[in-house]
Amino acid sequence: MKFYKRLGSKFKFSLICVSLLSVLHSCKKDSVTIKDHKPGVYIPKFPNSSQELPASPLNGAQKELAKQQIKSYYDKTWEGGNISGQFLVASGDEVLFSAFRGIAGTNPELPMQETTPLHIASISKSLTAVMVLKCVSDGKLKLDQTLQSIFPKFPFPQITIQDLLSHRSGLPRYEYLIPDLVKKKKLIPKNSYSNQDVLEIISTYNKEISVLAGKRFSYANTNFALLALVLEKITGVPFPELMHESLFQPLGMNNTYVLELKNLNKATPSFYANSRQHPWNEYEGIYGDKNVYTTAKDLYKFSLALFDPKWINPSLLSEAMTGKSTEKAGIKNYGYGFRLKEYPDGSKIVFHTGWWHGSNTLFIHQPKTKTTIIAIGNKYSHSIYSAMSLVSIFENFPDKKEELNKILIGGTPADTLSHSE
Repeated sequence: MKFYKRLGSKFKFSLICVSLLSVLHSCKKDSVTIKDHKPGVYIPKFPNSSQELPASPLNGAQKELAKQQIKSYYDKTWEGGNISGQFLVASGDEVLFSAFRGIAGTNPELPMQETTPLHIASISKSLTAVMVLKCVSDGKLKLDQTLQSIFPKFPFPQITIQDLLSHRSGLPRYEYLIPDLVKKKKLIPKNSYSNQDVLEIISTYNKEISVLAGKRFSYANTNFALLALVLEKITGVPFPELMHESLFQPLGMNNTYVLELKNLNKATPSFYANSRQHPWNEYEGIYGDKNVYTTAKDLYKFSLALFDPKWINPSLLSEAMTGKSTEKAGIKNYGYGFRLKEYPDGSKIVFHTGWWHGSNTLFIHQPKTKTTIIAIGNKYSHSIYSAMSLVSIFENFPDKKEELNKILIGGTPADTLSHSE
């Protein structure tokens, strides 16, 4: 059954109303309402996002053409491919198309809703990175600060915060390291692991790890699991609570949370391609690298905030959206929590993908054209990633235009991205 609707001026109006309410609230109190914390606790406070939302650069005719192309893409890819999840494309402050379909649980009578929180997998890294950058902006952290200065027993003195943010630490993936140590009978297996476990395992079994910090790009969930611990250490607040109080709540991301093991039974499940529910595993308690559950509409609010130069230090954000790895030729790169495609003509695509169990996700944030593209699936489908082709509607990316044309003329959506890209 199909559940979708277009949102335009109504969504724009509601966003403005939320902003106005935030301003009125701030007149009564300078900071967001937070829990009482012990003295010395630091809660990063983002300024209220501007009431002046970024206007769409498209004129009326361009908007109508874009909507037609997006709708055609959606019908062929999502409806035709029976994708379960949420989908949104926006130009500035205007949502051009928004849709949701599929199932939100094992009960077929529980359909997907636009308020159903879904696991965005590694897109979580972008939100973690923004929180780290805020702490840098506030002078609580430095990009070149070593992890050992925060955790004295950490065995690799050369690894810095920016190494973690850019996946240049050289640390192994915990989901590979842990089973390898268990197989070698050097580690007793556990039913569930935490971020603290990751830190302790690396610190204890450091002789098993060969690290070339800063030498090359090597994508590892470990990096952002450790960054979540860094945030907990410098703020004195558990990561899920910190993200809620400092980021989600002020932006009105009311259907967003960081999953904790105690709430596992409440989380929206993911599914194999054949609709069988994907089981949980021993790494569900690790966050920072994943575990943010949100909706397309909530993630759009985050994207709108990133467009606001008053919300986060623009020079830091620009640095985060600039590639840090140049040892290999090609357009693929990574900044601080953002994947990049950097073309020879200077144009770029700023995005992050995600894959965890049956969840496939894509988030595109284009500062130049104020474009947001969000695709969150909870039933495994590689076609989710083909939504990147839609960026060619708003900017000149010939390779993506070719991919989109193939889809629109009736072809199968190209596997334009691997989950590890």
